[in-house]
Formats: sequence, structure tokens, C-alpha cells
Amino acid sequence: MDKSSIKYLWLIPLCICLLNVGHANAIFIKFTNITCESKYTNLATVEYCFIGQVDQLTNYMSLRYNIFEPIKKQLFFHFRLMIRRNGWKPYLYASDIDMCRFWKSRYNALAKLLLGFLDGRTNMNHSCPYNENYIYIDKVMNTDISKRLPALPLSKGHYALFTRWSWMNVTRTLSNIYIEVTND
Repeated sequence: MDKSSIKYLWLIPLCICLLNVGHANAIFIKFTNITCESKYTNLATVEYCFIGQVDQLTNYMSLRYNIFEPIKKQLFFHFRLMIRRNGWKPYLYASDIDMCRFWKSRYNALAKLLLGFLDGRTNMNHSCPYNENYIYIDKVMNTDISKRLPALPLSKGHYALFTRWSWMNVTRTLSNIYIEVTND
């Protein structure tokens, strides 16, 4: 090789990377299961918690908890992304979010991403005290989430989002959302 061709040799890996950028991030998720549990039925109960099917590729999840007393302060949302590899193992993201603070200032980027999936499909959108009689998430479509996920490094496989809601430092509800990620 002469000096002039060596000078441009670095362009080959760059071109390969640029050609693969659009394809590497094309992912599609499908909800496979959802579980909901109330730890204290005198404070909150599960009204419904299910995955609905629209067609072969499209499904959605919905859940609703009835709340029997107002949440005045110290409302926390705990979540952990898990991957199934010989059992459920933690994967990349885990966070504890003070929701009273978050609703005022939107301080957590990961929470903004997660709760952004719920825009227009939930009543979890105002600061404390939380005086609603229920918390619901209604018909969150897998196709809508798939369109917004390319920024996350998720490879093909089975994942779960384990969530806990606690107030006054006590875990009140648990919701686990199970998904399958495939590449388009």
C-alpha cells in the first residue's frame, strides 16, 4: 500500500459504523405479562391489571389501583430494569424517584423517559398532595413505546420492569411489566 491509500484507510470502519447505526437501534417490544399487587389492601387495591391484544403484533397494557386515603407526601417510585439470563438479573437501569419533587421540577432524565411513555394515558401528572381516588395507566401501546426506544441499548431478549410505589416509607404496591424485545 502506498502512503496515499493508507491515509484514507480509516474511512472504511467509519463508513461501516455509519451504515449500521440506523439498523442497530431498530427494536420492537411486545408485552408478555404484567403482575400487580397491593401490599396493604386497606390502603390500596388492584382494580384491574392486564395486557390486551389488538392484533398479532400490537398489544397494550392497562392497570388501575384504587387508593383509599390521600397521599400527602413522601411518594416514591422505585424501578429496576431486569433481563432474563438464567433467572432475572439487574440490567443497566435502577432508580428511586421522589415523585412529589419530580412533578414539581422534572429533575430525573430516566424518569422523564419512562413517564413520557405514559403521556395522555395516566392520571399521574400532578404534584403532592395526591388526592385522586385511583392511579391508572390506560392502554399503553407496545408500538408507541417501540418508536421511542431506539435511544436505549436493548438487545434481543426478555426483560422486565420491576416497580414499587411507596409512601410514608412503606411499599404499598408492586407492578412488574414483562416484555420481549426483538430486532426489526
